[in-house]
Amino acid sequence: MREHALLSLVFISDEVDLSPLTVQTYVDTFVAVKDGRRDRVTASAVVGPPGGCGTGHDNTASYAPRYIEVARTLGGAVESICDPRWDEVLGRISSTAFGLRARFELSEVPEDPGAVEVRVNGLLLPAVAGGWRYDAGSNSVLFVPSAIPQPGAEVSIRYRAVCGA
Repeated sequence: MREHALLSLVFISDEVDLSPLTVQTYVDTFVAVKDGRRDRVTASAVVGPPGGCGTGHDNTASYAPRYIEVARTLGGAVESICDPRWDEVLGRISSTAFGLRARFELSEVPEDPGAVEVRVNGLLLPAVAGGWRYDAGSNSVLFVPSAIPQPGAEVSIRYRAVCGA
């Protein structure tokens, strides 16, 4: 595995994941493959949505919450396996799997998420209107597609960390 390459996982299933370990155990294992660098790992899932769905010929796809949790935890796309527009589904997944980096995980939890400062190439970007938001679930700064920093851009994120976090 190339040292600086992104590890991108794509799960495609019409069934529930019955793996024996916790979702977090699998996430931690995937991240460990990249030396603990969560920013180097993404996962996406093409699975049954909440409530399940039909896949044609009277087949059904079961809701797959574990795959969805892995994908959301690792900043990937979640798509329905029953979506007939596979070209669009794969296009959305490929932009997550192979596109520019849109998620920057923070090393500590911010004391005040509203006070996080993001600069790209030295320019201060306001939250939301500037094209980014803080995601507490992944403790990351997420850029919207139109504001993702270009290759080689310098991204600086400043915040006061929670003491003892």
